Amino acid sequence: MREIFQSAFSAGYELMAAWSDLLDEINLYPVADADTGTNLRLSLAPLRTLPDDTAAESLLRGAVCRRPASGPGSPTWHHAFDF
Repeated sequence: MREIFQSAFSAGYELMAAWSDLLDEINLYPVADADTGTNLRLSLAPLRTLPDDTAAESLLRGAVCRRPASGPGSPTWHHAFDF
């Protein structure tokens, strides 16, 4: 599963990076500072240089094991994976 996740992340990153200029152009919220695509690209880029297992584990932990903000209508999530 980790190989599939890493492959999907890499493909998604490359597509997002190719369109980061467009994301910058349409950036209006919360401030129209035209840097959302650039910030996203720069934030995710280091994950591409991690060893596959480390990157996949980091991504899985961030995507699956985080608890959403509490409040009305927010479900409570528990750790789905124990690494």
